Amino acid sequence: MLTDFFAGHQPAPYAPSHAKRSLTAQPFLLRRHSRIVSAVLGCTLLGSVLAPAVAATNKDEAALYKLYDVLTSQLLSDRPLEESLVAAFPIKRPISYFEQQFNVETDSAKLSKPDQSISPDEWKAIQNSDITAYSESGNISYTLMDLDNDGQRDLIIESYIGGTGLFSYTGVLKRDGEQFVADADAAPEDDSFMPGELFTENGRGANQWSTWLDIDGQIYALFFDGTFSQEKFYLLRPFHHTAEVPVITVSYKTEFTGVTPPDKRARTNPAAYVDQAKLFSELGNMQNTKTVATDVPTPLCPVPADTAPEDLGSYSIGSALHYSVDGIGTIPVWAESSCYVGSVYSYFGLAPGARRAEAQILLRDPYTPDSEELSEFTVWGVRKLHTMAVGWEKLY
Repeated sequence: MLTDFFAGHQPAPYAPSHAKRSLTAQPFLLRRHSRIVSAVLGCTLLGSVLAPAVAATNKDEAALYKLYDVLTSQLLSDRPLEESLVAAFPIKRPISYFEQQFNVETDSAKLSKPDQSISPDEWKAIQNSDITAYSESGNISYTLMDLDNDGQRDLIIESYIGGTGLFSYTGVLKRDGEQFVADADAAPEDDSFMPGELFTENGRGANQWSTWLDIDGQIYALFFDGTFSQEKFYLLRPFHHTAEVPVITVSYKTEFTGVTPPDKRARTNPAAYVDQAKLFSELGNMQNTKTVATDVPTPLCPVPADTAPEDLGSYSIGSALHYSVDGIGTIPVWAESSCYVGSVYSYFGLAPGARRAEAQILLRDPYTPDSEELSEFTVWGVRKLHTMAVGWEKLY
C-alpha cells in the first residue's frame, strides 16, 4: 500500500518551482525555505528515492506532510477526494452562516437574519464593518469561524463574480475589536472584487475547487488546481502572509487503451478509421517527451518534396483551441494510409473517475491548404501516479 510506504517519511529533496500561476467556481464552504519531496509511482510502486526522515520544523511544514500522507492513499480512491480530505481533517470548532442579498432594481442590500449561533456581539461587529463585495448573482455568502486561534471568530466571504471565466472570489476578514477588517499585512489588488481576498476560482477554463481543513488545530484553505497531467494542492493559512505557500504537486501519466470514434458509416470522416496501435504509441511518446520550442518545428506528417517553405508549418502546427480547454500536445494521427495533425486536449483533467482519464483529439488535414478541422474524437485510458513533490511556491 502506498500509505504504508510513505507514512512517516520525508521524500527526497527536489528543486522548488517559482513559476507564476494564475488561479482562474463553485461554493466551497466546508465542502468545498524549500524542502521538496519526490517519488515515482504507478498503479504499483515503480520506484522512489527517499531522504532520511526529518522532523517538521514549523506548523505549515508539519501540516503539509500530514496532507501528503493522506493523499498517497486517497488520490486513486473511488471515494471523492474532497470528501476524503474533509473526513481526514474535519473542522470541529463552531461555525455559523448567513447571506447578503441584493435587489438589482433598487440597488439595495439586505443581510439575512442571523440564527442563534451568531452572538449579538458578532452581529454588531458585522454591521459595524465596511464590507463591499461584488456579486453577479445577487448573493454573497458569509461564514463565521475562528481562523487564527485567537478565541474570536473571523469572517469568510464567498461571492460569485462571473465574467468570462465564471470566477468566484474568497476573502477573509479578521475580528478586530468591534468590527471585521482585512489583515493589515495583506497586499490588496487594485482590481479586487473582494475585501481580504485569499484566492479566486475559475469555473470555466480550469479545474479548481477548494475546501477548509483543520490540520493539527490550524485552519487552512486547501486550493486545488488541476490539469490533464498535473494537480496542485495549495495550503493557505488565513492572515499568514509569505512569498510562497506550501504545495503538493502530483503528476500523472495515462496509458491510453480506448477510442470512442464517430460512426464508421461516415466514410468521409477520418476519425472513424484511426490506426489505434499507432495512436496509442504516439500518445505515450507525447507524455514521455518534453517538447522544446524551436523556430522550425519538426513535421508530424510526411512533407511532400515540392512543399514551399512558407507551407512547412502546416505539417507541424496544431489547431487553435478554445481558452476553456487544456491543450496537451500535438501528434500525428494515421487513418488508413493518410496522416493528419492531431491536437490533443482535455477539460483540465476532469474525468469520470480517479483512475480514468479522457482526452479529445481534433484532426486537421495538413495536405489541404487552409483546411478546417475535419473531425474530433475521444481517447481514454488508465491514469497512473507518476511523481509527487512537496515544497513552497507562489500562489499567483
